[in-house]
Amino acid sequence: MFASASLFEVCTSKICRAGQPVAAFARQNLDVWRANPRFPAVVRNLQVTVITPTDQLKTALLALPAPQPSYPSPRLVNPGHRGAEAFLIFGGTNPRAIVAFCRELERLGRRFSIISRGVDDTLQKTRFKSHIHATRQVDELNWTDVSRAIIQARAHSGAGSYCICPSSEALNRFLLDHRTALTGLGCTLPLVDTQTYRRISNKYSFHSICESRGLIVPHLYGSVDNIEFPCVAKPYRNLVGGRILYPVILRSDAELQQFLLRHNTREYFYQAYVPGPSHYLLFYIRRDGSDVRFSQENLLQQAEGKSIILARSANLHQAPIAESYKSVLLGLEFHGLIMIELKGSGGQFTMIEANPRLWGPLQLSMDGGSNLVRAFIQDQLGAPVTGMGATDIRSARYFWLGGALQNLLAHHTLQKHPANRRLRFADIARGVCSDIYLRPDTARLFLHEIIHAFTMRRRGEI
Repeated sequence: MFASASLFEVCTSKICRAGQPVAAFARQNLDVWRANPRFPAVVRNLQVTVITPTDQLKTALLALPAPQPSYPSPRLVNPGHRGAEAFLIFGGTNPRAIVAFCRELERLGRRFSIISRGVDDTLQKTRFKSHIHATRQVDELNWTDVSRAIIQARAHSGAGSYCICPSSEALNRFLLDHRTALTGLGCTLPLVDTQTYRRISNKYSFHSICESRGLIVPHLYGSVDNIEFPCVAKPYRNLVGGRILYPVILRSDAELQQFLLRHNTREYFYQAYVPGPSHYLLFYIRRDGSDVRFSQENLLQQAEGKSIILARSANLHQAPIAESYKSVLLGLEFHGLIMIELKGSGGQFTMIEANPRLWGPLQLSMDGGSNLVRAFIQDQLGAPVTGMGATDIRSARYFWLGGALQNLLAHHTLQKHPANRRLRFADIARGVCSDIYLRPDTARLFLHEIIHAFTMRRRGEI
C-alpha cells in the first residue's frame, strides 16, 4: 500500500472530481511521488506494494519513466565506527542458514534488510518478511537487477551502508565479480579476495593445498579407467557457465556410465569415497588471526550427500586437528566464515571440502552456546566485541523435518554417518523438538514444508 494514505486519497479524489485522464494527472503530479521518501518502494515496485481499487491508476503509474531516486550516501554512524550500519541479506538460497542468521541479528537488536527472490522465497512465510525491503525481478543474478534492488532496499531502510551476508556460493562469486561497484553503492563484502576465495572453495585446489600441508585427503584417481567403487566425481570448479556443479557418488559401473553420458567429464575429477563419522569444523577467523570456532557431528543426511538432516554439537574444534586447519587458512591469509567437512575419528580425519560461506545447520552453533555468529555480526557492524573467547559448548541438536520428508516421499534413502549407525526413535524424537523451523518465527514455514512435500508426492512430482 502507499506509505501515506493521504497521498492515495488526494490522487483518487482528484481523478474522480476532475475526470481528467489518469496518465495526464500522474505526470502532472510526478513531483509529489518524487518527494515521497519511500518513492522507490511505492512506485518502482508497484506490482508488489500498491493496492488500488482500480487497475487504471496502477497502469498509469507503471507507464511513467522511472526517476533516479535519492538515497542516503554511504556514511559511518559516527567517526569511531568502522563497520556497516546494517546487514543486507539476499533470500532465495540456503534458507535455513539465513533464518538462523536473521534470528541472531534480531537477538542482538541489529538492523538488517532482505532482498527477496520473489513469491517462491520461503522467507515470505516467516516473521522476517517484515525486513524484505526489495525484491529481485530477475531470477538469475543480474547486475542491473541486483543494483536496483540494493538502491531500493537502502531507500526503504534508510541505512547508510550495508555489509552483505555471504549466504551462498553462487551469490558470493557474483558479488566478488562486482566488488568495486558494490563499494559505490555503500556495500562491503566480508570475503577474501577472489583468487583466495576460489582456491579454498574449489574442491580440487583445496584438496591440493591440504595435501601439500600433510593433511589427510581422499585418494585421487588419475582417470576413470582405474577407479574403484564407491567413488565420488567432484567438479574442479563449483560454478561453470552460471551452473552450479555438485559432487556425484558413483557406486557401480552402471552409475559411472550414466554419469559419463550426462556430464562433461573434463569438468570432474575422481576421489575415493570416504566412509565413517562426518563432522563440520567451523571457524570465524578475524583479520588479526584470532578466531571463534565450533564443530558438529552429522548423523543423518539427504541422499547423494545433499543437505544435513540431523546433527549434534561436538568437540572437534578443541582437538589438535582444528589448529592444523587454522594454520592452513592463516597461511592463505584467509579471514571470515568457513565450514570444513571432515570424515573420520580417533585423530585420523580426512578433508572432504571447504565452504567459505554460511552453512545450512548454522542454527546448531547458536543453540550449542557458541559465539561464532555473534562475533561475526558484531565485527562487521563495528560494534565493541566482548566476551567472545572460548565458551562452554552445551549439548544441542539440529533437525530438518521438511528435508527428511522430501527424501523419504521420493523413496530416497537417508544417508547415515557412519553407515552402520543405529538411530533410535528417541534420537529422531529429540531431533524433531529441535527442528530448525518448529519455532514461533517460522511456524508457518514448518507447516508449509510438510504440506508441500505431501502435495508434491500426490502429484507425482517427487
